[in-house]
Amino acid sequence: MGIKNYILHEDGSITTTEDTLLWGRSFENTIRILANNYKDNIRVSTVFIGLDYSFGGGPPLIFETMIFGGPHDQYTDRYSTLKEALQGHVKACNLAGVDHGIDIQQNRIGI
Repeated sequence: MGIKNYILHEDGSITTTEDTLLWGRSFENTIRILANNYKDNIRVSTVFIGLDYSFGGGPPLIFETMIFGGPHDQYTDRYSTLKEALQGHVKACNLAGVDHGIDIQQNRIGI
């Protein structure tokens, strides 16, 4: 059994593949940046990473939120579902003092 690669479809559904070329090509056509918000020198970013960062220690962690800049620089959290990822983005924005209501692409990925 090979490594599972995850593909996020525009309707919000997620599938897996062991075909690395198919997975790589999917990144050309999918929305990987779910939310990206800024305030001054602080950025909060939530992305679909497409690989399981749980390393077999629980449900697959395939989304990631990070804070860049400010007192919470390098804050990172990972999630299993799109819904958790967007909720985590709001939480990180609140932590960083960044407005979260601007760039979440709700209409493009069936959430």
